[in-house]
Amino acid sequence: MSLLPTPGGSRQQLLAIMEAANSDEGQALEKLLSTTPDAHKVLLRVLTQLDYKECDARVHWEALQKHRDELTKTLGRKASLQLATLDYFQNLKGEIRHPKILEMSTFLETERSAISDGLTGLYNRQFFDAGLRRELKRARRYGLAFSLVMLDVDDFKAVNDQYGHVSGDKVLSLFSNVIRASVREIDVACRYGGEEFALILPETSRAGAFIVSERIRMDVETLFHHQRIGGTQINLSISGGIALYPTDANSAEGLIGMADRALYSSKHDGKNKITPHADEKRQSPRLDTRKQLVFRESRHNGKSELKSQTKNLSCNGVLLESRIPFNIGTELEIAIHLPNNGADLALKGRVVRLEEDSQDTGDTRYHVGVVFLADTEEDHRQLEGFAAEIYRPLVHDRSGDAVDPPG
Repeated sequence: MSLLPTPGGSRQQLLAIMEAANSDEGQALEKLLSTTPDAHKVLLRVLTQLDYKECDARVHWEALQKHRDELTKTLGRKASLQLATLDYFQNLKGEIRHPKILEMSTFLETERSAISDGLTGLYNRQFFDAGLRRELKRARRYGLAFSLVMLDVDDFKAVNDQYGHVSGDKVLSLFSNVIRASVREIDVACRYGGEEFALILPETSRAGAFIVSERIRMDVETLFHHQRIGGTQINLSISGGIALYPTDANSAEGLIGMADRALYSSKHDGKNKITPHADEKRQSPRLDTRKQLVFRESRHNGKSELKSQTKNLSCNGVLLESRIPFNIGTELEIAIHLPNNGADLALKGRVVRLEEDSQDTGDTRYHVGVVFLADTEEDHRQLEGFAAEIYRPLVHDRSGDAVDPPG
Protein backbone atom coordinates (compact mmCIF):
# COMPACT_ATOMS: atom_id res chain seq x y z
CA MET A 1 0.00 0.00 0.00
CA SER A 2 1.41 3.38 -0.98
CA LEU A 3 0.78 6.49 1.08
CA LEU A 4 2.65 8.93 -1.09
CA PRO A 5 1.26 9.74 -4.54
CA THR A 6 -2.37 10.82 -4.09
CA PRO A 7 -3.38 11.96 -0.63
CA GLY A 8 -7.08 11.62 -1.41
CA GLY A 9 -6.81 7.92 -2.18
CA SER A 10 -4.21 7.13 0.48
CA ARG A 11 -6.19 8.90 3.18
CA GLN A 12 -9.23 6.79 2.39
CA GLN A 13 -7.01 3.76 2.87
CA LEU A 14 -5.74 5.20 6.14
CA LEU A 15 -9.30 5.57 7.41
CA ALA A 16 -9.68 1.82 7.14
CA ILE A 17 -6.32 1.32 8.86
CA MET A 18 -7.31 3.64 11.71
CA GLU A 19 -10.54 1.69 12.15
CA ALA A 20 -8.38 -1.38 12.64
CA ALA A 21 -6.12 0.54 15.06
CA ASN A 22 -9.13 1.18 17.31
CA SER A 23 -10.13 -2.48 17.27
CA ASP A 24 -8.22 -5.60 18.23
CA GLU A 25 -6.41 -5.55 14.91
CA GLY A 26 -3.91 -2.77 15.59
CA GLN A 27 -1.17 -4.91 14.07
CA ALA A 28 -2.44 -3.87 10.63
CA LEU A 29 -1.38 -0.30 11.35
CA GLU A 30 2.00 -1.31 12.75
CA LYS A 31 2.65 -3.48 9.70
CA LEU A 32 1.88 -0.53 7.44
CA LEU A 33 4.18 1.78 9.40
CA SER A 34 7.06 -0.71 9.27
CA THR A 35 6.87 -1.37 5.54
CA THR A 36 5.92 1.98 3.97
CA PRO A 37 8.41 4.86 3.45
CA ASP A 38 7.42 8.10 5.24
CA ALA A 39 4.36 6.36 6.73
CA HIS A 40 4.64 8.07 10.16
CA LYS A 41 4.90 11.48 8.50
CA VAL A 42 1.85 10.88 6.33
CA LEU A 43 -0.23 9.36 9.13
CA LEU A 44 0.38 12.29 11.50
CA ARG A 45 -0.42 14.68 8.67
CA VAL A 46 -3.76 12.92 8.18
CA LEU A 47 -4.54 12.98 11.90
CA THR A 48 -3.34 16.48 12.79
CA GLN A 49 -2.51 18.52 9.65
CA LEU A 50 0.95 18.98 11.19
CA ASP A 51 4.03 18.50 9.02
CA TYR A 52 7.08 16.65 10.34
CA LYS A 53 10.15 15.04 8.93
CA GLU A 54 9.83 11.26 8.98
CA CYS A 55 12.42 10.88 11.77
CA ASP A 56 10.58 13.40 13.98
CA ALA A 57 7.20 11.87 13.12
CA ARG A 58 8.46 8.45 14.23
CA VAL A 59 9.54 9.87 17.63
CA HIS A 60 6.14 11.53 18.11
CA TRP A 61 4.36 8.35 17.09
CA GLU A 62 6.21 6.22 19.63
CA ALA A 63 5.51 8.80 22.39
CA LEU A 64 1.88 8.95 21.26
CA GLN A 65 1.50 5.18 21.65
CA LYS A 66 2.87 5.33 25.21
CA HIS A 67 0.48 8.20 25.99
CA ARG A 68 -2.40 6.19 24.59
CA ASP A 69 -1.56 3.28 26.90
CA GLU A 70 -1.46 5.66 29.90
CA LEU A 71 -4.85 7.14 28.95
CA THR A 72 -6.31 3.65 28.68
CA LYS A 73 -5.20 2.85 32.23
CA THR A 74 -6.45 6.22 33.58
CA LEU A 75 -9.85 6.01 31.91
CA GLY A 76 -10.39 2.35 32.62
CA ARG A 77 -11.35 1.79 28.98
CA LYS A 78 -9.50 1.67 25.69
CA ALA A 79 -8.49 5.14 24.53
CA SER A 80 -9.01 5.68 20.82
CA LEU A 81 -6.17 6.74 18.55
CA GLN A 82 -7.92 10.02 17.82
CA LEU A 83 -8.45 10.84 21.52
CA ALA A 84 -4.83 10.09 22.38
CA THR A 85 -3.60 12.13 19.42
CA LEU A 86 -5.64 15.18 20.40
CA ASP A 87 -4.58 15.06 24.05
CA TYR A 88 -0.93 14.50 23.16
CA PHE A 89 -0.59 17.36 20.65
CA GLN A 90 -2.85 19.85 22.47
CA ASN A 91 -2.18 19.30 26.16
CA LEU A 92 1.31 17.77 26.20
CA LYS A 93 2.99 19.38 23.20
CA GLY A 94 0.90 22.50 22.70
CA GLU A 95 1.18 22.25 18.93
CA ILE A 96 -2.59 22.29 18.47
CA ARG A 97 -4.19 25.25 20.22
CA HIS A 98 -7.78 25.49 18.98
CA PRO A 99 -8.88 22.11 17.60
CA LYS A 100 -12.17 21.61 15.80
CA ILE A 101 -13.83 18.21 16.03
CA LEU A 102 -15.59 16.85 12.94
CA GLU A 103 -16.06 13.57 11.15
CA MET A 104 -13.11 12.57 8.97
CA SER A 105 -15.46 11.96 6.03
CA THR A 106 -16.67 15.58 6.28
CA PHE A 107 -13.11 16.84 6.44
CA LEU A 108 -12.08 14.72 3.46
CA GLU A 109 -15.01 16.00 1.43
CA THR A 110 -14.07 19.59 2.24
CA GLU A 111 -10.42 18.94 1.51
CA ARG A 112 -11.26 17.20 -1.74
CA SER A 113 -13.29 20.19 -2.92
CA ALA A 114 -10.31 22.44 -2.16
CA ILE A 115 -7.95 20.41 -4.35
CA SER A 116 -10.35 19.42 -7.13
CA ASP A 117 -11.52 21.14 -10.27
CA GLY A 118 -15.25 21.75 -9.99
CA LEU A 119 -16.05 20.99 -13.63
CA THR A 120 -13.99 17.88 -14.32
CA GLY A 121 -13.48 16.38 -10.86
CA LEU A 122 -9.76 16.03 -11.56
CA TYR A 123 -7.18 17.64 -9.30
CA ASN A 124 -6.76 21.40 -9.73
CA ARG A 125 -3.72 23.51 -10.55
CA GLN A 126 -2.85 24.11 -6.90
CA PHE A 127 -2.73 20.37 -6.24
CA PHE A 128 -0.71 19.83 -9.43
CA ASP A 129 1.96 22.27 -8.30
CA ALA A 130 2.24 20.59 -4.90
CA GLY A 131 2.06 17.10 -6.43
CA LEU A 132 4.85 17.81 -8.90
CA ARG A 133 7.11 19.12 -6.13
CA ARG A 134 6.30 16.05 -4.05
CA GLU A 135 7.06 13.64 -6.90
CA LEU A 136 10.33 15.44 -7.65
CA LYS A 137 11.37 15.06 -4.03
CA ARG A 138 10.46 11.36 -4.02
CA ALA A 139 12.21 10.69 -7.34
CA ARG A 140 15.41 12.40 -6.15
CA ARG A 141 15.40 10.52 -2.86
CA TYR A 142 14.92 7.06 -4.35
CA GLY A 143 16.64 7.58 -7.72
CA LEU A 144 13.45 7.13 -9.75
CA ALA A 145 12.31 8.44 -13.12
CA PHE A 146 8.85 9.81 -13.84
CA SER A 147 7.05 11.48 -16.72
CA LEU A 148 5.04 14.67 -17.01
CA VAL A 149 2.40 14.86 -19.75
CA MET A 150 0.65 18.03 -20.92
CA LEU A 151 -2.54 17.54 -22.96
CA ASP A 152 -4.55 20.22 -24.75
CA VAL A 153 -7.89 20.12 -26.59
CA ASP A 154 -7.30 21.16 -30.21
CA ASP A 155 -9.22 24.24 -31.42
CA PHE A 156 -11.22 24.47 -28.21
CA LYS A 157 -11.91 28.19 -28.65
CA ALA A 158 -13.70 27.39 -31.91
CA VAL A 159 -15.88 24.88 -30.03
CA ASN A 160 -16.90 27.55 -27.50
CA ASP A 161 -17.47 30.15 -30.22
CA GLN A 162 -19.53 27.85 -32.46
CA TYR A 163 -21.45 25.71 -29.98
CA GLY A 164 -21.43 27.76 -26.77
CA HIS A 165 -19.76 27.42 -23.39
CA VAL A 166 -22.22 24.80 -22.14
CA SER A 167 -21.10 22.48 -24.93
CA GLY A 168 -17.50 23.45 -24.25
CA ASP A 169 -17.89 22.46 -20.61
CA LYS A 170 -19.40 19.14 -21.69
CA VAL A 171 -16.39 18.52 -23.95
CA LEU A 172 -13.99 19.09 -21.04
CA SER A 173 -16.04 16.85 -18.77
CA LEU A 174 -16.05 14.00 -21.30
CA PHE A 175 -12.33 14.45 -21.94
CA SER A 176 -11.63 14.22 -18.21
CA ASN A 177 -13.59 10.94 -18.07
CA VAL A 178 -11.28 9.47 -20.72
CA ILE A 179 -8.25 10.59 -18.71
CA ARG A 180 -9.66 9.15 -15.50
CA ALA A 181 -10.28 5.78 -17.14
CA SER A 182 -6.74 5.67 -18.56
CA VAL A 183 -4.56 6.36 -15.53
CA ARG A 184 -3.52 4.31 -12.51
CA GLU A 185 -4.43 5.09 -8.91
CA ILE A 186 -0.92 6.40 -8.23
CA ASP A 187 -0.98 8.76 -11.24
CA VAL A 188 -1.97 12.38 -10.68
CA ALA A 189 -4.38 13.74 -13.30
CA CYS A 190 -5.06 17.50 -13.13
CA ARG A 191 -6.80 20.26 -14.99
CA TYR A 192 -3.88 22.60 -15.51
CA GLY A 193 -5.98 25.49 -16.76
CA GLY A 194 -8.64 26.15 -19.40
CA GLU A 195 -8.54 23.28 -21.89
CA GLU A 196 -5.07 22.10 -20.82
CA PHE A 197 -4.56 19.06 -18.60
CA ALA A 198 -1.50 17.55 -16.91
CA LEU A 199 -0.57 14.03 -15.87
CA ILE A 200 2.16 13.14 -13.36
CA LEU A 201 3.10 9.50 -14.01
CA PRO A 202 5.37 8.10 -11.27
CA GLU A 203 8.00 5.54 -12.25
CA THR A 204 6.99 5.80 -15.90
CA SER A 205 9.43 5.95 -18.80
CA ARG A 206 9.15 8.16 -21.86
CA ALA A 207 7.74 5.29 -23.92
CA GLY A 208 5.35 4.32 -21.13
CA ALA A 209 4.04 7.89 -20.99
CA PHE A 210 3.69 7.93 -24.76
CA ILE A 211 1.67 4.71 -24.69
CA VAL A 212 -0.72 6.11 -22.07
CA SER A 213 -1.04 9.47 -23.83
CA GLU A 214 -1.53 7.88 -27.24
CA ARG A 215 -4.28 5.71 -25.83
CA ILE A 216 -6.01 8.81 -24.43
CA ARG A 217 -5.61 10.58 -27.77
CA MET A 218 -7.12 7.68 -29.73
CA ASP A 219 -9.94 7.19 -27.20
CA VAL A 220 -10.83 10.88 -27.35
CA GLU A 221 -10.88 10.79 -31.14
CA THR A 222 -13.13 7.72 -31.10
CA LEU A 223 -15.42 9.11 -28.39
CA PHE A 224 -16.14 12.39 -30.14
CA HIS A 225 -16.63 10.64 -33.46
CA HIS A 226 -19.68 8.92 -31.94
CA GLN A 227 -20.70 11.20 -29.07
CA ARG A 228 -23.28 13.93 -29.69
CA ILE A 229 -23.29 17.04 -27.55
CA GLY A 230 -26.54 18.96 -27.49
CA GLY A 231 -27.67 16.94 -30.50
CA THR A 232 -24.57 17.91 -32.49
CA GLN A 233 -21.57 15.81 -33.39
CA ILE A 234 -18.36 17.66 -32.56
CA ASN A 235 -15.31 16.01 -34.06
CA LEU A 236 -12.57 16.70 -31.59
CA SER A 237 -8.92 15.82 -31.06
CA ILE A 238 -6.20 16.49 -28.51
CA SER A 239 -2.47 17.12 -28.69
CA GLY A 240 0.14 16.35 -26.08
CA GLY A 241 3.73 16.73 -24.99
CA ILE A 242 5.87 14.59 -22.69
CA ALA A 243 8.91 15.38 -20.53
CA LEU A 244 10.93 12.85 -18.55
CA TYR A 245 12.66 13.40 -15.19
CA PRO A 246 15.64 13.57 -14.90
CA THR A 247 16.59 13.18 -18.58
CA ASP A 248 14.80 16.28 -19.93
CA ALA A 249 14.83 18.47 -16.83
CA ASN A 250 15.38 18.17 -13.08
CA SER A 251 13.10 20.94 -11.82
CA ALA A 252 9.35 21.55 -11.86
CA GLU A 253 9.70 24.61 -14.06
CA GLY A 254 12.03 22.78 -16.45
CA LEU A 255 9.74 19.77 -16.81
CA ILE A 256 6.69 21.93 -17.47
CA GLY A 257 8.67 23.96 -20.01
CA MET A 258 9.92 20.86 -21.85
CA ALA A 259 6.47 19.22 -21.88
CA ASP A 260 4.92 22.46 -23.14
CA ARG A 261 7.56 22.72 -25.85
CA ALA A 262 6.74 19.20 -27.00
CA LEU A 263 3.02 20.05 -26.90
CA TYR A 264 3.56 23.08 -29.10
CA SER A 265 5.53 20.87 -31.48
CA SER A 266 2.46 18.61 -31.74
CA LYS A 267 0.31 21.64 -32.53
CA HIS A 268 2.79 22.87 -35.12
CA ASP A 269 2.88 19.47 -36.82
CA GLY A 270 -0.87 19.48 -37.45
CA LYS A 271 -2.40 18.66 -34.05
CA ASN A 272 -4.00 15.37 -32.96
CA LYS A 273 -0.58 14.08 -31.97
CA ILE A 274 1.54 13.20 -28.93
CA THR A 275 5.18 14.30 -28.95
CA PRO A 276 7.76 13.24 -26.34
CA HIS A 277 10.24 16.08 -25.80
CA ALA A 278 13.31 14.18 -27.00
CA ASP A 279 11.37 13.00 -30.05
CA GLU A 280 10.69 16.42 -31.54
CA LYS A 281 12.86 15.48 -34.52
CA ARG A 282 11.29 12.04 -34.71
CA GLN A 283 7.67 11.35 -35.48
CA SER A 284 7.16 8.73 -32.75
CA PRO A 285 9.25 6.75 -30.25
CA ARG A 286 10.74 3.41 -31.16
CA LEU A 287 9.74 0.34 -29.19
CA ASP A 288 12.26 -2.46 -28.88
CA THR A 289 9.84 -5.23 -29.74
CA ARG A 290 10.02 -8.41 -31.81
CA LYS A 291 7.44 -9.05 -34.51
CA GLN A 292 7.66 -11.42 -37.45
CA LEU A 293 7.76 -9.85 -40.90
CA VAL A 294 8.18 -10.80 -44.54
CA PHE A 295 9.60 -8.31 -47.06
CA ARG A 296 10.64 -8.00 -50.70
CA GLU A 297 11.58 -5.28 -53.15
CA SER A 298 8.54 -3.60 -54.66
CA ARG A 299 9.93 -3.54 -58.21
CA HIS A 300 10.85 -7.24 -58.19
CA ASN A 301 7.55 -8.99 -57.56
CA GLY A 302 9.01 -12.31 -58.59
CA LYS A 303 11.93 -12.13 -56.19
CA SER A 304 11.90 -14.52 -53.26
CA GLU A 305 10.43 -13.20 -50.07
CA LEU A 306 12.74 -12.74 -47.10
CA LYS A 307 11.70 -13.47 -43.53
CA SER A 308 12.96 -11.52 -40.55
CA GLN A 309 12.01 -10.00 -37.19
CA THR A 310 11.80 -6.39 -36.19
CA LYS A 311 14.57 -5.07 -33.93
CA ASN A 312 12.71 -1.93 -33.03
CA LEU A 313 9.51 -0.50 -34.34
CA SER A 314 7.34 2.61 -34.44
CA CYS A 315 4.27 3.60 -36.39
CA ASN A 316 6.57 5.44 -38.82
CA GLY A 317 9.33 2.94 -39.46
CA VAL A 318 11.12 -0.27 -38.60
CA LEU A 319 14.66 -1.53 -38.06
CA LEU A 320 14.93 -5.08 -39.38
CA GLU A 321 17.66 -7.65 -39.91
CA SER A 322 18.53 -8.97 -43.37
CA ARG A 323 21.03 -11.45 -44.78
CA ILE A 324 21.41 -9.38 -47.95
CA PRO A 325 22.15 -5.65 -48.34
CA PHE A 326 19.77 -3.12 -49.87
CA ASN A 327 20.60 0.16 -51.56
CA ILE A 328 19.50 3.33 -49.82
CA GLY A 329 16.23 4.41 -51.45
CA THR A 330 15.07 0.88 -52.29
CA GLU A 331 11.32 0.53 -51.84
CA LEU A 332 10.04 -2.57 -50.05
CA GLU A 333 6.76 -4.32 -49.53
CA ILE A 334 6.53 -5.45 -45.89
CA ALA A 335 4.06 -7.79 -44.24
CA ILE A 336 4.17 -7.66 -40.42
CA HIS A 337 2.44 -10.39 -38.47
CA LEU A 338 0.02 -9.10 -35.82
CA PRO A 339 -0.57 -11.90 -33.31
CA ASN A 340 -3.44 -10.11 -31.58
CA ASN A 341 -5.72 -10.50 -34.57
CA GLY A 342 -3.88 -13.30 -36.36
CA ALA A 343 -3.43 -11.24 -39.53
CA ASP A 344 -0.56 -9.79 -41.55
CA LEU A 345 -0.48 -6.03 -42.09
CA ALA A 346 0.83 -5.01 -45.53
CA LEU A 347 2.89 -1.82 -45.56
CA LYS A 348 5.16 0.00 -48.01
CA GLY A 349 8.55 1.33 -47.02
CA ARG A 350 11.79 2.89 -48.25
CA VAL A 351 15.30 1.95 -47.07
CA VAL A 352 16.96 4.94 -45.39
CA ARG A 353 19.74 3.24 -43.42
CA LEU A 354 22.04 0.22 -43.83
CA GLU A 355 24.61 -1.09 -41.35
CA GLU A 356 26.74 -4.21 -41.66
CA ASP A 357 26.90 -6.54 -38.65
CA SER A 358 29.57 -9.26 -38.86
CA GLN A 359 28.82 -12.24 -36.62
CA ASP A 360 31.42 -14.30 -34.73
CA THR A 361 30.49 -17.24 -36.96
CA GLY A 362 31.61 -15.31 -40.04
CA ASP A 363 28.02 -14.81 -41.13
CA THR A 364 27.34 -11.22 -42.23
CA ARG A 365 23.96 -9.66 -41.58
CA TYR A 366 22.62 -6.18 -42.18
CA HIS A 367 20.55 -3.84 -40.06
CA VAL A 368 18.11 -2.17 -42.44
CA GLY A 369 16.27 0.99 -41.42
CA VAL A 370 12.99 1.49 -43.26
CA VAL A 371 10.60 4.42 -43.16
CA PHE A 372 6.99 3.58 -43.93
CA LEU A 373 5.34 5.24 -46.94
CA ALA A 374 1.76 6.45 -47.08
CA ASP A 375 1.00 7.62 -50.59
CA THR A 376 -2.75 6.96 -50.57
CA GLU A 377 -5.66 7.21 -48.13
CA GLU A 378 -5.62 3.42 -47.85
CA ASP A 379 -1.94 3.57 -46.89
CA HIS A 380 -2.79 6.12 -44.18
CA ARG A 381 -5.55 3.88 -42.84
CA GLN A 382 -3.13 0.96 -42.76
CA LEU A 383 -0.61 2.98 -40.76
CA GLU A 384 -3.27 4.23 -38.32
CA GLY A 385 -4.41 0.66 -37.74
CA PHE A 386 -0.79 -0.38 -37.29
CA ALA A 387 -0.18 2.33 -34.68
CA ALA A 388 -3.24 1.23 -32.72
CA GLU A 389 -2.10 -2.39 -32.92
CA ILE A 390 1.43 -1.88 -31.58
CA TYR A 391 0.67 0.69 -28.88
CA ARG A 392 -2.63 -0.44 -27.33
CA PRO A 393 -1.43 -3.85 -26.05
CA LEU A 394 1.42 -2.10 -24.23
CA VAL A 395 -0.66 0.50 -22.43
CA HIS A 396 -0.25 -1.10 -18.99
CA ASP A 397 3.52 -1.60 -19.36
CA ARG A 398 4.95 1.65 -18.01
CA SER A 399 8.54 0.55 -17.43
CA GLY A 400 9.73 0.84 -21.02
CA ASP A 401 13.11 -0.62 -20.09
CA ALA A 402 13.63 -1.96 -23.62
CA VAL A 403 12.94 1.28 -25.43
CA ASP A 404 15.62 2.65 -27.72
CA PRO A 405 16.24 6.19 -26.47
CA PRO A 406 15.12 8.71 -29.10
CA GLY A 407 17.73 11.04 -30.47
